[in-house]
Amino acid sequence: MVVQIGSRSTVLRQHDGVLVHISNNQVLGNPFEVYSSMEHRRSSFEIRVPASTDLDALSTTVTGAVGAVSDVADQPAPSVQAIGVADNSVQLPVSYWFSATIESSSGVNDGAIRATMAALRDAGIELTVPDVEVTTSSSD
Repeated sequence: MVVQIGSRSTVLRQHDGVLVHISNNQVLGNPFEVYSSMEHRRSSFEIRVPASTDLDALSTTVTGAVGAVSDVADQPAPSVQAIGVADNSVQLPVSYWFSATIESSSGVNDGAIRATMAALRDAGIELTVPDVEVTTSSSD
């Protein structure tokens, strides 16, 4: 959290209460991301399926699987949206939110991807290559 902005430096308070003084030259030249500024962070990964796939069934399967992961937030709910079609496959990002207080998103991402892969396998839904691409974001 920003405590003070001065002519020469900016003072930040870390989540553990420690004050950090940063030269304004560094602040302007090296922007940084603050993941804890909101209650939740968003993460996503992309799946691609054959164009013949029933997308409604896939969405139900995937959102149910991701929503069951312990650290994934109920609201906003996980979502799956088709964003493109290429080479006879449909491109679908799977987005979900989790608490901003979690130190690392890697465990949440791992759980969401593993749950999705197992649910798709159980439902007989096949992926096309590339199977999974992970990206993260803190806003919608």
